[in-house]
Amino acid sequence: MPRYLNSLPGPLLDDLVEGDWLPIIGAGFSRNAEYQNGEVPADWSELGKKLGQKVDGAPADAPPIESISAYEQAFGRVALIDAVGTLIRAHHAHPGEAHLAFARVGFTNVLTTNFDFLLEKAYDQILKSCLPIIDETQLSAPNRTSGPRVIKFHGDLHHPSRMVLTEDDYDRFLSEHPLLATSISAMMVDHTGVLIGYSLDDPDTRQLLTLLKLRLGSMKRPLWTIQFDAQPHTVARFERRGVKVVNLKLAPGHTRSEAFALLFDELAEYWKSKLFEISVSSDDRVAADLRLPGDDARRLCYFAIPPRLVGWYRDNVFPEAEAFGLVPVVQREVFSAPGTAPTKVDALVERSLIVIAELDADYESYEASFALATKGARNVLLVRDDRELKGRMERARSLSVRPSLSEATLLYRPSLDGDPAGFVDEIRRWLTDVVPAAESHRDEPARLLASRHFGPALISAVSLLEVALGRAFVGKGEDPARPNLRNLVKHARRAGLIESDEELHRIEQAITKRNEAVHRVAIVTSQQARAGIEAIMPVVQRADRW
Repeated sequence: MPRYLNSLPGPLLDDLVEGDWLPIIGAGFSRNAEYQNGEVPADWSELGKKLGQKVDGAPADAPPIESISAYEQAFGRVALIDAVGTLIRAHHAHPGEAHLAFARVGFTNVLTTNFDFLLEKAYDQILKSCLPIIDETQLSAPNRTSGPRVIKFHGDLHHPSRMVLTEDDYDRFLSEHPLLATSISAMMVDHTGVLIGYSLDDPDTRQLLTLLKLRLGSMKRPLWTIQFDAQPHTVARFERRGVKVVNLKLAPGHTRSEAFALLFDELAEYWKSKLFEISVSSDDRVAADLRLPGDDARRLCYFAIPPRLVGWYRDNVFPEAEAFGLVPVVQREVFSAPGTAPTKVDALVERSLIVIAELDADYESYEASFALATKGARNVLLVRDDRELKGRMERARSLSVRPSLSEATLLYRPSLDGDPAGFVDEIRRWLTDVVPAAESHRDEPARLLASRHFGPALISAVSLLEVALGRAFVGKGEDPARPNLRNLVKHARRAGLIESDEELHRIEQAITKRNEAVHRVAIVTSQQARAGIEAIMPVVQRADRW
């Protein structure tokens, strides 16, 4: 049962599922980093205090930004940048579990005012490279990584001239970076900003709130902040500035780092579990399986392949998967909100029985690695283009993009104008080894019916019927290579697997009701589900013996 998720407001969770969150990461979140020795990474107030102590005559109680500005005036910009990098542990800290859990949530854009590289390292560590955006000229660049754009709108230590640290830096920010400010404002028009690791004492927070007020006024969407055990006066201060507070209570024995990690894990799982309720597919078989509870969608064969190869796979490999009762699916054919693509990929991998992944781009390498982590090496097939590797297969096996990928079966695909016959034979042999051992779901309709999941029970029964009839007829000279379900049912009536017109009528009624449940999210009653299952399962058993 979720520990922290249930404390988040429903509208905020709805925005997450729609892909509308825009996380904004502040210096406080960097304190969740891991490091060997020494002090934790300094937050904004500690940065000001420690730098101010090194400036002769600087007041001990001066605001942090004044102390930082005084340090630059006393010792110069280069010394300031070096001191800041040391105090925030930018060169020695590594992502903690909170950073890794955050990276596993499928955000497409992340804003941060942090100067360190903990987010980039976290995405690399889970094999999801991200695209850091430092300069406004990068805003129009396409993101070809598997992770999000990380917009570092106050610069970072690799770009010291862009860092916003001193009073002068803050004063000049809007005039020197108008396109960046405009881009951030535009994001806040149709996204819900969620502040993580910020205090109202930070000038970053004040600048962001001022920017939104100046650019958007009353048009801005609600801004939220996630806090743990915040005091009432802190909550009141945020709300006076127009920021809604999610004030979570730390579970006994949890540190803030552990609580953040658990919260982000819960958010990632919730998003994946709800995503397919708002997604559609052009393939009725895919749409039906995505309506089943997560553990019961066992017909999907997910192809992690570049768009340019989809047609070739559809002609040569999809029919082989379908002959084994599987439903091929690629992520581009499941339509969801624009900000949900990374979460959709993760959810499709988890929902699929097997994954076939091409290794020719970072994106596909991530999917293959994620599939291995969630499904095991047995249910993942890796494919590489053999143009450069032909004749060197054993050596090539050691050249997998990631070391972890060497555990899975690796095949070599011929060029697109080559003869696919040998490759298709290898695919067929691999499916023969994997699918029969993994697929056994004849009891799913009855189990779902008993647990009062009436719609999923009927969907599951119709899916079993489609698989059973496909195995009985497809590829055996009985019907076209990819007939639709209603044609299969009519063929089953002609072949005697459906024994009467009355039985045919009841099955067709069940299919119609299944389609309504899938495409119109119609309610299926207990009586309708039971009648459909009772009509379908005898035909499934006859087809198995065919």
